[in-house]
Amino acid sequence: MTRWGVEEGDHEGAFEVLKGWMDAMPTGIEGRRQMPNFGLNDDEYRALADFLLWTDTIRTQDWPPNDAG
Repeated sequence: MTRWGVEEGDHEGAFEVLKGWMDAMPTGIEGRRQMPNFGLNDDEYRALADFLLWTDTIRTQDWPPNDAG
């Protein structure tokens, strides 16, 4: 979530960013890895966004070395 600019505890922002990104996939660009469309409903997007917000709070001993991964 840090990578996408979502602040800690911003559940609505995390939901919107994640849903927008996942709904935009796959892009169909040849030679590019594609995120499959999982057909998630809003409750599933919110649960996944909340999980990713939580994992973003875990101390990772400064890994990855930058926000871009």
